[in-house]
Amino acid sequence: MSHRPAERQKIFNEVMTITSAAGATSLRYYAGDCYKITFVAGMGTAAASTVTAPTWSVRQAVDEAAATSTTIGSATGSFGPSTAFQVEGQRSALVTMTTASTLAETLIVTVGGNAYTMTYSTVPSTVATALSWGSSLGSTAAGGMAPMTNSLSSVINNSTLGHWLTATTISTAVVRLTVNDSAISTGFSLLSTGANVLPSQEKAQSIIEVLSEDLNATSQYVYAVVTTADTSVQFAVTVIKEGVRYQPPTQVGQHIKST
Repeated sequence: MSHRPAERQKIFNEVMTITSAAGATSLRYYAGDCYKITFVAGMGTAAASTVTAPTWSVRQAVDEAAATSTTIGSATGSFGPSTAFQVEGQRSALVTMTTASTLAETLIVTVGGNAYTMTYSTVPSTVATALSWGSSLGSTAAGGMAPMTNSLSSVINNSTLGHWLTATTISTAVVRLTVNDSAISTGFSLLSTGANVLPSQEKAQSIIEVLSEDLNATSQYVYAVVTTADTSVQFAVTVIKEGVRYQPPTQVGQHIKST
């Protein structure tokens, strides 16, 4: 027997703003009517040079007021810019280059459980597996920046990384990396060796799943808590309750037009 998704799942969404002065707390969700609750969190644009990734977690409480709450095992996550030169859990990120780029620059892309080290070179390899990129003109020479960004895009799109990511040169100094369907659930991370090849975040995602049986015997509600960030940033949370006890269609709260 088939069921409409809303008959076996309950889906909620809310958007919060995190600032340098305060974190954010989601609404409380009752966990007694399902076997699992999944929190899918997304964060908007934040500069990797100044923002430290907020840590977020799912907590449990006895009642909806959550006057007393406790952590849930390992139900914590962190994403976005984690250091000055690293972004994590990305669905879309930018790599910005400067004319000070040197042979010492590397960019490490972690995706699909593997880390790929990409090395800057004035003699970039024509073999995609070598993962070397750059410009024979050098970054400081006139016209050197455009070949650098085009080279990085070409290496990513034509190497193993092309299975996971798509690279697009959006200006003479900036390359955008976006996840393909093969990596959309896990995202990717970028780590640079220095400020001359700087990753920054556009869209980041993190997922925490909580089983109702993992809660304390007295806890009935769960909710997301996000710590502060160095600058204001939007933080969205989608909450999916799975294994919801059967509800007749009239109680689902959706209007289905018959044809």
